[in-house]
Amino acid sequence: MNKNKIIIKGLCLSIVTTVSMNQYALANDSTPSNDDKAQDTIVVTGQYTADEPVDSAVGLGLRDNEIPQSVSVMTEQRIQDQNLNTIKDVVDNSIGLSTIPADTERNTFISRGFEVSNYMVDSVPQPLGDLGGSIGQSIIDLSTYNRIEVVRGATGLMTGAGNPAAAINFSRKHADSSDFTGYVNVKTGSWDQRELSTDLSNGLNEEGTVRGRVVAKYHKNNSFMDRYSKETSVLYGVVDADITEDTLIRVGAGMQNNNAPGATWGGLNAFDSDGNKIDWSRSKSMAANWSYYNTDSTYYFTNLEHHLDNGWLFKADYNHTQYKQHSQLLYVGGIVDTSDEGASLGTYALKSRSENNIDSYDMQLNGDFQLLGQTHEFVTGLLYSEQTLKRYYGYGASGSEFGQSLYDYDGDYATTFANPSLTADYTTREFGFYAAARFHLTEDLKWIIGGRVSNWNRDGLGTSDYGKDGKVTSYTGLLYDITPQHRAYVSYAEIFSPQDKYDADDNLVSPLEGHNYEVGLKSALLDNTLHTTIALFRTEQDNYAEATGSYTSSGNYIYEEKDMTSKGFELEATGQITEGLKISAGYTQYKAHDTNGDDVSTTYPKKQFKVFTTYNFVSLLPELTVGGGVNWQSKIYQDDTSGNRTEQSNYAVVNLMSRYDITKKTNIQLNINNLFDKTYYSSVYADGYNYGDPMNFTLSVQHNF
Repeated sequence: MNKNKIIIKGLCLSIVTTVSMNQYALANDSTPSNDDKAQDTIVVTGQYTADEPVDSAVGLGLRDNEIPQSVSVMTEQRIQDQNLNTIKDVVDNSIGLSTIPADTERNTFISRGFEVSNYMVDSVPQPLGDLGGSIGQSIIDLSTYNRIEVVRGATGLMTGAGNPAAAINFSRKHADSSDFTGYVNVKTGSWDQRELSTDLSNGLNEEGTVRGRVVAKYHKNNSFMDRYSKETSVLYGVVDADITEDTLIRVGAGMQNNNAPGATWGGLNAFDSDGNKIDWSRSKSMAANWSYYNTDSTYYFTNLEHHLDNGWLFKADYNHTQYKQHSQLLYVGGIVDTSDEGASLGTYALKSRSENNIDSYDMQLNGDFQLLGQTHEFVTGLLYSEQTLKRYYGYGASGSEFGQSLYDYDGDYATTFANPSLTADYTTREFGFYAAARFHLTEDLKWIIGGRVSNWNRDGLGTSDYGKDGKVTSYTGLLYDITPQHRAYVSYAEIFSPQDKYDADDNLVSPLEGHNYEVGLKSALLDNTLHTTIALFRTEQDNYAEATGSYTSSGNYIYEEKDMTSKGFELEATGQITEGLKISAGYTQYKAHDTNGDDVSTTYPKKQFKVFTTYNFVSLLPELTVGGGVNWQSKIYQDDTSGNRTEQSNYAVVNLMSRYDITKKTNIQLNINNLFDKTYYSSVYADGYNYGDPMNFTLSVQHNF
């Protein structure tokens, strides 16, 4: 057990044993709080709709129903009700998003047929998408965040370079309370799951102008897969200080360790040489006994907010994040020869380590101004980020035959690794300047317009020196209030992404360019407790580089530029229907094709329906809350060159939850996932697939302070 795990376990246990004494002392402290407003902001409302502005879209401090794009918010209450632990869990249960697992640790997130490559923390872009999940960012733990925002479509105004898929914003927990508050939570469950976590806040001086918050978590579980297990440690702390009545500064730091013995590289082999589909047991794993995939992330940040005398707000942010990964993995791919039961399969064994450092700086100024007798809003900002990546690879006896029956394989595979050598060492720099405004043309008609100028460059070992300077991306949208409850909107947004690929003349291909057209209707029903969205979209990605299978005279792989188009619609309803009944439901459907009209991305579900609801027996038994949900998706498939098709037909997974308040401050909660133990593929490839999780449960007890 390493030092970090010992510290986190000790911290959790010490808090559990001493918190009652702290609570007693605070309860008898006669000093009143001078920061009731700060406390009110973190009271759990138990809602599925967001009360806070969503700055990840246009930066104007607008709420989700004031933004002319599809916006979803996974609130803290929803995260708790569904027992969501990682960003992958959020994507799996968010409208319009899907997860495509490559193996146990790496995942690709999809929206509207495109890969999600834009991520933000507290509405400040973080270039995690450049890494493609290769360092395990897709398993970021949620315990340090109070909500997750998703803006679908192109988001180039605020995020810079990327794909026209979506932007995912992580909203950090901050020290908003000057009174002692928080919780301690203990969990157990399937596959020897064990977890202990705590989240505590308090004022650090009598006036309540300096406040602190700490989050700690330790989680460990085995798996339905042979040899695979997972261990996660999280530690986070933040201090908020009101320097003056107009100035707030935040300073925080955190870390997360993930250890995954038995991690896989790729999925299970799908076919034998006779063309028969191989239906492996769900417990089957191609990982070796020595396989593992470990990641470490550390970060620190500071935020400054200052209210100017004219009512405008100035914000400045600095974030530093370091990701480290080290692993040993085995890949066994291809069609299984029936004559030797896979002994002649080629294998690849890899020992790797990598380190990624990200520094980002952001300054923003926003406020109101008067024009033609109306009050309008304006925002402008500067952003700079620098990302350095180093990667070391050391191969085992790659390409050698497997040498044993794949059917009898139990993880016993011997190899000798070469010492990892440096294969990549490059730096990515991005600078952006943006401005946007919302004009109140009439009382019912608003116009949002904005633009961004970006410089994006990458250079170093393992990459071409390439980029794009002075790239302009635009944003515009109109919103019209048909009635006080219904708001129609139309919008256009852009995004771009340079490409490290070459054409037949040895020239770099043009940057990807994304265009998002959207029209929709947002409604606030039932006294503003139920929010609905109807959206029609058309997303275009120009200059998509497709491999030709040929090489240039200098040895570069030749790519041809093609265009891709995705068009479809989304329906979403989130909020409270009646007293005690909350719901989040949505349906997504789209078609995606290339320049020739051929279907693309057949491994992504084109139709999805997701619903989750909870009901509290307000009158009969207010201590009891029950809930459940269904996640359904359409067929996915992939064909190989031999005519074999790996396919998963449409399927649904049912989940249940229940929570009972033992006392006013203590509750017990049960979550059951995949209630009917549906067997399905979570992802498919030309010659392989990955299974989804069988039925599993989590039982938790939480005490709130």
